[in-house]
Amino acid sequence: MEFYKLIFQILAFVIIIYIIYFLYKYILYAYKNKRLERYTINPKNTNSLNNKIDKITKKLSKNSNFYLKRKDKYDKYLLDNKDITSYHIITLKLFTGIIIGLIYIFECMLYKLNLNILILIIMYIVGYYLIDIILELEYSKKLSSMDNNISRIMIIMNNNYRLNKNHQEVIDKIIKELDGPIKNEFKIVKKDLNNGLDISYALKRMYDRTNLSKILYISELLSLNIKYGINIIDICDTLERDITNREKTDFYLLKLKNTNMLLTSVLAILPLFLFLILYMLNPEIIRTLLVEKNYIVIIIELILYLSYLLSISYIVRRDLWKS
Repeated sequence: MEFYKLIFQILAFVIIIYIIYFLYKYILYAYKNKRLERYTINPKNTNSLNNKIDKITKKLSKNSNFYLKRKDKYDKYLLDNKDITSYHIITLKLFTGIIIGLIYIFECMLYKLNLNILILIIMYIVGYYLIDIILELEYSKKLSSMDNNISRIMIIMNNNYRLNKNHQEVIDKIIKELDGPIKNEFKIVKKDLNNGLDISYALKRMYDRTNLSKILYISELLSLNIKYGINIIDICDTLERDITNREKTDFYLLKLKNTNMLLTSVLAILPLFLFLILYMLNPEIIRTLLVEKNYIVIIIELILYLSYLLSISYIVRRDLWKS
């Protein structure tokens, strides 16, 4: 029986890891299926999984207020994704929660444990929100990738405005030169320009989608050219200089932050390391604390350790703020 329990534990762990892996890959690569079709022996099979999820989603979301209330939350993650919609994400969330809940139920049956409704609800909630964590991590990575290309965008804009090219031609050049999420964002900017919006407002809309402060800064300075006729080359020179200086400052602050995080981690682990050494040298002291029910001593030690961590965090943050 113990052998079967071990097998189930391993399978449960593998299933959860696979769910996480599947969700990550689905979100990251499903929108590229059309590009991969020409390289497959049977192109119809490429989108089969997405089609199944799509059919289930259509049945569940039909006249569903649950889906309608939550769909807007995921739109920002799927701007450059043609095959996956917010409804697909909600369906995946529901099924992930159910699967992880079922794993807990089977484990209770295997170990002959009483089913705890509270734990079952917690397991479902963990599964339900797992995809939100993956989406947020991927979205943060996407924004970081876009932010790193801003200085390159400014160089392209400056060089092309000096050649007396108009806004449409400059955006076309940016789209041609860049790759990844930033390219998709500028394709949306191009559509806005084709629909009659000016360059400043089109970039403002891009800022609303991405929350990149540098894009907002570019938008505000370009509005000076539209409103007051200030020379576009002078504006681009100012933008390129300011953004370059800002990136140098950001790089310095990032290095300082990473150093402080490393120092904080070392100082946080140090008491635990000393505790381990003390246990190795004299186990009786630790056994007395943990086994003899000295709850007051344990509580005091935990309070002291938490105070120690908070003090370190405060000192590090204050030094980072001053710098």
